[in-house]
Amino acid sequence: MAHRLMPVDPVETTTRRMEVKPQNGLKRLVAPAVLMAMIGCADLDVTNPNHPDTDKVLRTAADVETLIASSFLTWWTGNMIRYPTMALSTMANQTSPRWADWGMQMYSVEPRVAINNVVGADFGALLTTPWFVNYRANKAANDGLQAIDHRGIQLGPDGEDSPRARAFAKLVQGMSHGMIALLFDQGFVVPEDVDIAQDLELVPYPDVLAQAIRSLEEAIAIAEANAFEVPPVGWIHGITLTNQELAQVAHSFIARFLASAARSPEERAAVDWQKVIHHAQRGVQGDFGPLRDGAAWWGGHYNTPSGSHRGHLRLLGPADQSGEYQAWEALQPDDRRPFLIDTDDRRITDGDPMSDGLYFRYMTSTLVPEERGVWHQSNYFFTRWEPVRTGGAGMQIVTLTTRELRLLIAEGLYRQDDRAGAAAIVNETRVANGQLPAVTADGTSGDRCVPRRRDGSCGDLFDALKWEKNLETMQTGTGGMYFDKRGWGDLYPGTPVHLPVPAVELIEMRLPVYTFGGDGEGSAPAW
Repeated sequence: MAHRLMPVDPVETTTRRMEVKPQNGLKRLVAPAVLMAMIGCADLDVTNPNHPDTDKVLRTAADVETLIASSFLTWWTGNMIRYPTMALSTMANQTSPRWADWGMQMYSVEPRVAINNVVGADFGALLTTPWFVNYRANKAANDGLQAIDHRGIQLGPDGEDSPRARAFAKLVQGMSHGMIALLFDQGFVVPEDVDIAQDLELVPYPDVLAQAIRSLEEAIAIAEANAFEVPPVGWIHGITLTNQELAQVAHSFIARFLASAARSPEERAAVDWQKVIHHAQRGVQGDFGPLRDGAAWWGGHYNTPSGSHRGHLRLLGPADQSGEYQAWEALQPDDRRPFLIDTDDRRITDGDPMSDGLYFRYMTSTLVPEERGVWHQSNYFFTRWEPVRTGGAGMQIVTLTTRELRLLIAEGLYRQDDRAGAAAIVNETRVANGQLPAVTADGTSGDRCVPRRRDGSCGDLFDALKWEKNLETMQTGTGGMYFDKRGWGDLYPGTPVHLPVPAVELIEMRLPVYTFGGDGEGSAPAW
């Protein structure tokens, strides 16, 4: 795919001198145990210019175990807090933001704009945070693996805790590569046997995804061959994992990554859906995620405070029976005034458009000032995870659910022409939670059908599947709806289909700076 070249910011050349020899920014990453344990909610948008001797930092088994254990928190801070989760939510028309923070307004404007990929750009951390922090988490895992496998450091008596650490490190290694593959058009493949002191080459995202799957499969193999327990302190906060449960988490991420990496309907259709089904069937058996601690462990992907967000009308409109949604879509953005939802889906309202539903609350205020886009205005506030946001320490921040896995299985069955099997899974929540008529294998669901398409016609079984996925997995993982809509061809036209490598990395490698979106290269096509 061609890239739109961007001018180099003249400030860059004075504030960041390029090395005589091209290199990559990963050389600047640092992952000693103490830093990883304390990283918390600190500013993660600038890499550390110091590069300590890892062998000197990781002197003891305790150092190695602390480093590996804290790598999950590093991964969490790079993906689940502010960047990139908040902007991806608005880019997917999942939520409507009142604030401009974290690129939410900038990258959900209509018409869409290209990613501003210059050093020092407003909200440039949309690129630099997931890029550098995922690789920082990966480096922590790699350094731990190298200490165990190549330097002979054994954890626990006679090395009995080494398999736990190795499985956990492989899990984080896979999760880090997986997020790079989902977010960026290209990246580095950096397993533990790759020396980042040497120059690395950027490879396309399918190659990065392949490494993610390899690492997660290795985590599964280690976990299934060794009995252990991951403690709830210092690893994934508040969560105890057996070796079997760690394997289930790895299976779940494989299923998610395989389905979510597609950039178009053609790529989504070409996914190995039998492999997705295989791993989804072996995934988590309940909600998975750390517990809030009031400090480092929290989830920006919930982004549900009543003062800052609403459910976007493009998300909820397909449930409307009044025709207002179709009329709203036909208008120019500046004329799209908010409308009320007339629906039988009890997750949105209780029947009256101004009543509360199971997942949404009606609000008298439409929240967003007109100057920030009337198309963002909505009366419906997503409340499903509000108790987690307001409940403080001890509440679980859900990031993987069995419902996501069930709906991945449903999509796999649908694409394998098992429409009855897909419909049965779709109806599990459609009927129980939405109190809607069951959708049949041929896609019928009654006169007041949910969802409706943009032309007002009744959706088919696949539309019903997408509707369930959007509502039932909303805000349970960074970028989930963005990745799904990208693969389904449902992103708003002009939305970037992935992120470019950050300018600071490209400049260090002496490569052209490029970007995506805004109806240029790498933009979601017209509907």
